[in-house]
Amino acid sequence: MNLRTRKILILAGEESGDLHGSYLVEALLKLSLPLQIFAMGGEKMKSAGAKLLENTLESSVVGITEVIRKIPGLMERKQRIEDFVSQEQPDLVIFIDFPGFHLKIMPSISDKTSLVYYIPPKVWVWKQNRAQKILQFCKRVYTIFPFENSYFNGKASYFGHPLVDFVKSTCSVSEFKKEFGLCEDLATIALVPGSRKQEIVKMLPRFCESARLVSRSHKVQWLLPLADSIDDSDFPAGMFDDLNIRIIRGRTYDVIKHCDFILATSGTVTLEAALLGTPMIICNRASWVTYMAFKMLSRVPYLGLPNIISKREICPEMLQSDTQPHRLAGLIRNYLLQPNKLGDQKKALNEVVQTLGEPGVLKRVSNHMAEEFLQ
Repeated sequence: MNLRTRKILILAGEESGDLHGSYLVEALLKLSLPLQIFAMGGEKMKSAGAKLLENTLESSVVGITEVIRKIPGLMERKQRIEDFVSQEQPDLVIFIDFPGFHLKIMPSISDKTSLVYYIPPKVWVWKQNRAQKILQFCKRVYTIFPFENSYFNGKASYFGHPLVDFVKSTCSVSEFKKEFGLCEDLATIALVPGSRKQEIVKMLPRFCESARLVSRSHKVQWLLPLADSIDDSDFPAGMFDDLNIRIIRGRTYDVIKHCDFILATSGTVTLEAALLGTPMIICNRASWVTYMAFKMLSRVPYLGLPNIISKREICPEMLQSDTQPHRLAGLIRNYLLQPNKLGDQKKALNEVVQTLGEPGVLKRVSNHMAEEFLQ
């Protein structure tokens, strides 16, 4: 057996990519192979065992206008990645989502190493031409939804959705409420504005004002789970004034699991909530340039992942002006007054979960990577 240490470079540009990357790092390091894993991502991949070359989460962007402002820094990062690949000659480079940036790197390094895409861009939503570029430069595409395979021809491999392995609560609802001093009988709603600072700035003030409006007529205990990358300094002064809200760090899955429902910005968290069986209201407020581009170019009528997978609106979507506090508050009150709607949504979410595969996804993915690229 060749015991040469294999080198892997994993590239992620967002909080969710860092999370998925950390799971992949852990799975790869369990292989019976001498590996050295480098990463451009965040602290989660570093904690999992990768050598962090650069924290790229601070410059993560969302939307067209946001990307334009970040171009100079992204170009500098592209050069650093190219230099690393030339000097270190990794056996494998793994891209995780973040296609706007990653697709620009591929042409300049594809002749120096093997490239694979883990969690490819959602070409089934828009920008289907990205699939052709990925097929041109990547040797394998590890999809996370079964219907994605048709977009990547013979290079796609589907082993299930990785969140199936990790999205779990660590305690019972009674234990959770006792730990955080929550009332057993009061309605509990979580505000989940997202993991990016841009999302926090746009969504959390509206979420909080909606909570204030609801609290005038209903007794509710509000929870705010925060990503590790978000500091208290990111919140505007007075954000939580006159609001019965509890901030909980590092326990996002427990918070979501043990709420009656959540108010969430669209993204990975909507699928996590589905896996935890928690109903939700899905929200998004992008720049108008980004929103109009989505409306014109999107191939699907929904933004929330549970709705896209089920091909129907099982979770209400409140977008753009619909995220005004009085409109969100009205929908929240409807759920509080008609809890049977929550039961119906739970049943529909369970059907979504059944399409995501069996546990052991990361073990199957890492074994396949080893067999195909690391022997």
